[in-house]
Amino acid sequence: MLKLFEKFVSEHGLKIGAFAIAIATVAPKCCRCEWYEEKEPKNLQKLLDQKK
Repeated sequence: MLKLFEKFVSEHGLKIGAFAIAIATVAPKCCRCEWYEEKEPKNLQKLLDQKK
């Protein structure tokens, strides 16, 4: 199984790397910019106090 994996990575390593770079450039935009809330949501502290 390890030999098969090594063969696959050696044949497709550049494609895997290019795909990883493409995903890494898109991921921060999805996680930080579009859904980031600068203000604290209403009743957040009340909800956190109830969870304790």
